[in-house]
Amino acid sequence: AFFVLFFVFELGVRVYFQGTSYVFASAGTVVDTIIVLLGVADVVLSWVQAADGSSSSGIPHVASMRLMRVVRFLRVLRLTRVARAFRELRLLAQGLANSIVTLGWVMFLLVLVMYVCAIVLAEGFHADLDRHVGSSGETVRTFFGSLSKCMFTLFQILTLDSWSTIARNVLPFAPWAVVVMITYV
Repeated sequence: AFFVLFFVFELGVRVYFQGTSYVFASAGTVVDTIIVLLGVADVVLSWVQAADGSSSSGIPHVASMRLMRVVRFLRVLRLTRVARAFRELRLLAQGLANSIVTLGWVMFLLVLVMYVCAIVLAEGFHADLDRHVGSSGETVRTFFGSLSKCMFTLFQILTLDSWSTIARNVLPFAPWAVVVMITYV
């Protein structure tokens, strides 16, 4: 109810200073006005229903009017007007939107590097796994037994999720792999 009151106040001030032509000045102001009026209707209906103490079926068309609450998400559209008012905010939003393509390429390169390192580690461990049987061999097989396991382990190492535990378990088995992991990080 506070925000609806604030929006009504804002709309009233604008109409007072700019006249009623403000309401029909653009499609955006018409949408703003409709959203504010729907919000007022929703608050009034909520108060009437609360004062009556009955369900929405006791008042005609209240159930259908309550569906207007779905329209509340349109209040987000009001933020676009605020974004127009602040040039720096708009530039920041544009920069963020433009960086999404660059972040996509960075993610592609990261996955490519992860894939190449996974192939190196999987091939390197594949030859040694048959020779070493025991707890260290099974631990290495758990982390590096297949290409998909290698990629998952490298993702863990990349996010620094217990990478030291992985490195310590691999060190007695294949010291060369620790060098690859440290270089990878």
